[in-house]
Amino acid sequence: MKLKHSFVITAFLLTTTAAVLQFLPGNDKLEALQNKHEIEEQGIKGALEYLNKRRMNPQTGSVEISDVMRARKKADIMEAAKSGSSVMQWEFLGPNNVGGRTRAILIDRNNTNHMLAGSVSGGLWVSNDAGLNWQEHPMNQERPCLSVSCLIQAPNGDIYMGTGEKITGWSNDFYGTGNSAFPGCGIYKSTDGGNTFALLENTEPTPNNNTQQWAYIIAMAVHPTNSNLIYAATDRSLYLSTDGGQNWSSPEGIPASSGTAYDVVAATNGHIHVLTGGHYYRSTDGLSFVQKSGADLGNFPVVSDNKKLAVSPTSPNFIYAITIYSSGCLRQVLQSTDGGDTWSEIGAGAGGIFDPLSGGGYCQGWYDLCIAVDPANPQRIFVGGITLWSWSAEDNWLPLSGGGEDLSNPYYVHVDQHAIVFHPYNPDIVFVGNDGGIFRSVNAGNVAPTWIAMNRNYNVTQFYAIAAGFDGRVIGGTQDNGTIQTRFNTESYFAGIDVSGGDGAYTDISKINPDIMFAANQNGRLRRSPNGGESFGYSGFLDQNIDCQPTNAAGDCNPDGEVDFGPEFITPTILWEDVYNNLAVYVTGNGAGQVWLTLEALDVSKVPEWFKIGQFPSGGTVSTVNVARDANGRVMVLAGADNGRVMILRNVLLNEFSGSPSVSSESAVNKKVFSVADITGSSNSRYVTSVSVDASNPQNMVVTMGNYGFTNYVFRSTNVLSNSPVFTSIQGTDDNALPAMPVYDLVIDADNPNRLLAGTDLGVWMCELVQTGATSFDYIWSAQNQNIGRIPVFRIRQEPIGQLGCNVIYIGTHGKGMMRSTSFTFPPPSCNTDLPEWGSAVGVQQTTDADNEIAIYPNPVPAQVQPVAKVTLAKPVSGSTISVYAVTGQLVLVQNIETAVAGIQYIPVNVAQLSKGLYVAVMEVNNQKIACRFLVQ
Repeated sequence: MKLKHSFVITAFLLTTTAAVLQFLPGNDKLEALQNKHEIEEQGIKGALEYLNKRRMNPQTGSVEISDVMRARKKADIMEAAKSGSSVMQWEFLGPNNVGGRTRAILIDRNNTNHMLAGSVSGGLWVSNDAGLNWQEHPMNQERPCLSVSCLIQAPNGDIYMGTGEKITGWSNDFYGTGNSAFPGCGIYKSTDGGNTFALLENTEPTPNNNTQQWAYIIAMAVHPTNSNLIYAATDRSLYLSTDGGQNWSSPEGIPASSGTAYDVVAATNGHIHVLTGGHYYRSTDGLSFVQKSGADLGNFPVVSDNKKLAVSPTSPNFIYAITIYSSGCLRQVLQSTDGGDTWSEIGAGAGGIFDPLSGGGYCQGWYDLCIAVDPANPQRIFVGGITLWSWSAEDNWLPLSGGGEDLSNPYYVHVDQHAIVFHPYNPDIVFVGNDGGIFRSVNAGNVAPTWIAMNRNYNVTQFYAIAAGFDGRVIGGTQDNGTIQTRFNTESYFAGIDVSGGDGAYTDISKINPDIMFAANQNGRLRRSPNGGESFGYSGFLDQNIDCQPTNAAGDCNPDGEVDFGPEFITPTILWEDVYNNLAVYVTGNGAGQVWLTLEALDVSKVPEWFKIGQFPSGGTVSTVNVARDANGRVMVLAGADNGRVMILRNVLLNEFSGSPSVSSESAVNKKVFSVADITGSSNSRYVTSVSVDASNPQNMVVTMGNYGFTNYVFRSTNVLSNSPVFTSIQGTDDNALPAMPVYDLVIDADNPNRLLAGTDLGVWMCELVQTGATSFDYIWSAQNQNIGRIPVFRIRQEPIGQLGCNVIYIGTHGKGMMRSTSFTFPPPSCNTDLPEWGSAVGVQQTTDADNEIAIYPNPVPAQVQPVAKVTLAKPVSGSTISVYAVTGQLVLVQNIETAVAGIQYIPVNVAQLSKGLYVAVMEVNNQKIACRFLVQ
């Protein structure tokens, strides 16, 4: 979801005084600001529904707190029992300039250069130079969750951090069905200025309890003169601590069952203001509260939906509130000038020009809603929703953000505002937290302040997907920050560039032609770049076979740039290439259970022709796709659906090895469909998140599932291509078992097929298959989250770098950007994993006059086929050998070469006696060893 709001802030607005503006009646004064919208109609709704489908307990329709807590506790136990079992090291790949959804910002009152910021899934971050640079707080490695929701500081300097972001929003109940939230882990307290934090034990959520009050801390406040009085607004009610957070109880006057506490603020006169359930409460002594809402004229209205409060830090009688309808649209902005006794409306949600919560056809005040009072003017406020606005008694309502998506525009602020924090001593400085990270103005008192992004090294971007090029570049799709590419040549080495806008989705970079890249936006808007990501286009990639709808009155195609039949919000795609045969297969799926393929994705001179090669019976939305070779060395396509089914499509290509392959008709494709019961042993519907095949033995398939509320999430078959395939759970047992949580993606290590790497709700987990009998295994799972923490990992891939066979693990995290691990990559000199200084892109490594190279062709080697070694030499060689090693290091074959001329020659290699598996061919040339890997099928 990307909401583009471009305000043309004219010179008239920038220079005209309030005296001139008052000639425009009411909100009509904003007619001088023309709003250019390029808006996605779903807003954040589509993203939340997508997460919910993958994560929810199907029995309840929500992510249940008890399910999440049990998984975390299991992870705690395993990590304690397996201390030191994390062998993977992770490297950050960017972006270090983008940021991500931020709901908490704190400026240290004792040192305003010291700031803290909280990401909803990337944890706590620190700045020591007033937000110019950020670094990850070391406690992120220790906490069981990384969802930060609020930060406050007591008069004595103590800092409190609330955790857990609960957003549902698209139902009529603000916290109703369809909750896709990431529960928190209670409240943390620092007594040393934020250097270290400790969990307040009585706020720790516990397993087996879906009604406990500490999983979602929505807001917190502290008494202005008594540092022991702490207030916590949770999704259950308001709670009070009188001893600095050690113990908590419901305060006098507020029922324990009051419902969601939406906000709590403390005024400088000691009054505490609370919005909980449908009511407004006030305390004048900090301990007991009185309900001040009601139906009488002047009272705060009884409003059951989301709402926020703000109080002037200099004039505590000035209080403001913003309320919404159940639709998420603006209801009212209210002002009290007598400390909350009476209220009057200063802004109405009548659909006029002032409409900060609307995105054009939808509203989302349940998702982004915040308000703050200008410290320099108690009758001026900032209001944040999708966009950012100000109100003052002099100027009425004015927009504060605009500029489309251009960071160079001084009026640009990313959409979806969640926090507004003024500097404690300089009212001209204000920080805003939103879906794009952190923005700052240093002239907040202006009618139209200017803004700058403050995201340097604030590495909290939420990725759905990742792809890597042959030279180490990465590109990935994000939540609300577009498709980000790192090129290693921009403002900093790991800076990212948004190359496609919108909510990003699945991505790929060609190994055959690295200038060709693929990206997508939400709802199947597939895009292709012919020039290394400099430009992407919707047009020219989908033909009318796959994009015909909506048809016009005559029934003719009227393409809209999206895959037909409502594909998944984050539409699965995959580019599979055989660089030796110059073959590229690009696959996607849609909401009707159809799987589509094109062989012309790399031909940028034309619109590729798309073919439907299979369809799930009885529909279902395609949730994942993959491509592999079968036991005969032929391409097969794999697909999973959101109803638990898996489909294997074989014989999809004709004349595959002729140099001119074509796509089989759908009727000629060999289709095999597995039901959810075939895979899991239960008929309960599940969301299939990935389907992977062992490249060394295509009979081995692993299927992963989403959805909390189950016991098993990873299933393996060792005879999937047989007539009677069987799947078994490889969840493991006891201290070796994977916690019961959604597994979003999995790769089978190409260099060691008995090692599986999974991206999960709690980071990366590795499974080692330890053979205990002829066909039996133990499944040993361990967390691999050293130096990244328990960050959700939505995509994990294994891609070559520099040369084929030098495989690197890449992950797209949902809260800490893109990363890689070379822990299992063959070390130098076999492989060079260095990231490049920027230069021209390269595909598969080309041989120069000074290079020697060996490659096995075809690769993989099908059964009953004798391969050849394609050897390229700079100088003639005599008396050499080709040695073949198993991946275990065992020498299995030596073939003598009497003479070899300079240039290219093809030398037959006798592999008839080799069993199926992965091998390394090594040739020694003038005291230099050249090597390549190949697969025998």
